[in-house]
This record gives sequence, structure tokens and C-alpha cells, in this order.
Amino acid sequence: MDELDLMMKVIVVGDGRIGKTCLITKFVNGIFQDEYKKTLGVDFLQKKHNVKELSEDVQFHIWDTAGQEEYNSLTRRYYKGSSACVICFSTTDRESFNHVEKWKQQVENEIGAVPMVIVQTKIDLCDNAAMTENEVAALGKHLQVPVFKACSKDGTMVNEIFEFIAVRYFTKSQKAGEQKEEQQQRKDVIKLGATEKSQGSSTPAEQKKKKWSFGKCSIL
Repeated sequence: MDELDLMMKVIVVGDGRIGKTCLITKFVNGIFQDEYKKTLGVDFLQKKHNVKELSEDVQFHIWDTAGQEEYNSLTRRYYKGSSACVICFSTTDRESFNHVEKWKQQVENEIGAVPMVIVQTKIDLCDNAAMTENEVAALGKHLQVPVFKACSKDGTMVNEIFEFIAVRYFTKSQKAGEQKEEQQQRKDVIKLGATEKSQGSSTPAEQKKKKWSFGKCSIL
């Protein structure tokens, strides 16, 4: 992969007030934003981050979407062209957990299947958890999406989330490219075979005519 390939657009979705912005800010700037600031529509941040498993730097373009219903039609416009999706819910917010499947369906309705992860935010508040660990595991299994448990305050699993989706995305892209190349090679072989068959399928009379024409040209 060259440097131009290693850029990806990531959308982060989920209900409001669950820590999406804190997660992104921790990854991009390395700081914990304690004071709540409502996202109005969408925010955009970017970061160049080394992904060891790829042995490459990846340019992450991250779109932080508002979770409130009134911004729904606006934020969905920004899904287009996304390479991957992070779906968040809060440890202390049962409703945000219940809405994870809805967010997944909404994203897939807009852009189809892309690499996804589910992120349980605020795991430092697990004493006040609104769902059990078994419920979280069951949700991930039901939706067939990996689940990460993160804490933006101390950085637990924050980098790992974005590194994971980068590996998923670029591995998938590389395989797709290889499959496309293999398909093209097969088409070329079929084309070549058809051409050779066509060239070698002339009748004896046609072959004689070809030889005579060639001889005539040689005399002239």
C-alpha cells in the first residue's frame, strides 16, 4: 500500500451524552474532556496514527455525529464514503445500549456493510452499570460485531479501537483488490483463449486463400 491508500473516514454514532466526543478527543488530542459539550450536527477531527499491525501510518478522518433525533437527517448525510463505523453506548445509560442495533441498521441502510465495532464507554463507572456483562456479550454476538470496553478518562482501549478498524478496513480493501486483480487475470486468459481459437478456426479453403494472398504480396 502506498501512502495515499492509508487514509480512512470513520463515523462515530450513538445516542447523545454517552461519551462519543470524549472518546474521539482522547484518541486525537490525548486529553480527557471532562466538561460536556453538545455536538451540533457533526464535528470533524483528524489524526495521523501509526498502526503497528499494518507497519504504516494511517490518516484517520473522524466524524463525530450528534445523537439527538433532531439532527438525524443532517448527520446521515455525512455517512457517505465512510470506511468504518464506531457505535457507542454508555455503561450508565440503558437506553443507549438498547439503541445500538438501531444505529447499526441506520448506518448499513445508508452505506451498506463496513467494518464496525461496538464501544461501551465509561467503564470506570461499572459500579453503576445499567446492563450486565452477559447482556453486552450477547449483543455483540447477536449483531456479529466486536465489542470494546473503553474509558476516555484513562485511555483504556481507546487507541486499540481505531487501530482495530484500520486493520479490518485495509485488510478487507487489500483482499478486494487482490480478488479484482485475479478476476481481471482470469478474464484476460479467457479473452486470449477465445482470440487464439478464433484465429485458428479458419477452414482449409480460407487458409489456402490466406497463403495465396501472402504470396501475391511477396511477388509485388
